[in-house]
Amino acid sequence: MIRKLTILPLLATLLLGASLMPARADAAHDFTGVWTSVDPVDDSFQVMSVGFSDSPRVVLIDFNATVACDGGGIAIASGRGSVSDGHLTGDFRVRCLVQGIVSTGVGFDFTLIDNETLSEAGPNPNTWARLF
Repeated sequence: MIRKLTILPLLATLLLGASLMPARADAAHDFTGVWTSVDPVDDSFQVMSVGFSDSPRVVLIDFNATVACDGGGIAIASGRGSVSDGHLTGDFRVRCLVQGIVSTGVGFDFTLIDNETLSEAGPNPNTWARLF
């Protein structure tokens, strides 16, 4: 029951923040919004919010981060990125709710496939779908 109570405020905050973002102004802001995926490593559900800016704030929540957090659990990765040539790149700081900060400087690279799909580069490529 405690885990459910912890998740609800996180989701509410993420969705509220996304609903307050302005509409996209140009191609550089096509990443703006809320995206979802399933982690290809452990099949956990992930939600990511990308802010509206030339160096957008990116917040990713993994609801069973077995790779980042000992024994799984919720991980929140946050950082700033830059948009260039259809790519959003940058670095995350990863925090597990139980353990605190577990790593910094974790690189990310997302490619805009179309208005509804992102591709994530890396050792375990992933596909993200736009929620809104």
